[in-house]
Amino acid sequence: MLTGSNFRAWRDFVETYITFNDKIGFCFQEEKPKTPAEDDKASVKTNHKKWMHSNMMAKNVIRQSMSKNIRGCVAEPELASDFLEAVSAKFKESEKAEIARLNKEYHSMQYS
Repeated sequence: MLTGSNFRAWRDFVETYITFNDKIGFCFQEEKPKTPAEDDKASVKTNHKKWMHSNMMAKNVIRQSMSKNIRGCVAEPELASDFLEAVSAKFKESEKAEIARLNKEYHSMQYS
């Protein structure tokens, strides 16, 4: 469960889980297919349906593995891969702010 302080471990877990589950990982392995037309072959429609289902399941895994507080802070895009990147971007911003705060605190310390 992503709580804020365990981002790296959470991302490793989510990526490993998605990679080892073929049904969920399919949307990360293939580009999003175009929406099939009425007259497209059944295989095209099946592939599209499979990809969309994989994307939905991957987004659910990502969403359900975050605490409610974190979930509310990150916008959920259409693609699972973009969702994972949005969470990463949010925590990179937080990490930079924390580094700056600690650096400022360190440099303002006085030797006593």
